[in-house]
Amino acid sequence: MNSKQRKTLAKILERPARPDIKWTDFLSLMAALGVESDHSRAGSRVGFHANECDLVVHKPHPGKELTRPAIRGIQQFLENAGV
Repeated sequence: MNSKQRKTLAKILERPARPDIKWTDFLSLMAALGVESDHSRAGSRVGFHANECDLVVHKPHPGKELTRPAIRGIQQFLENAGV
């Protein structure tokens, strides 16, 4: 994991959730953590799977930043998956 990915992880784990985390930074972090992604879902939904835990996140549009509810879901996913 590079320094940018570590910074993104630190931002994601902050409470309260931050509204300034870019989608591309999030995807890079998930890949570095070894989380499988599934971009074949309907619409703008993207699935993630790790250690028998699943997460579905809506790709942000028209903006580039994840929403606070999405960040809270990601926090819980990372906690439950143990990644």
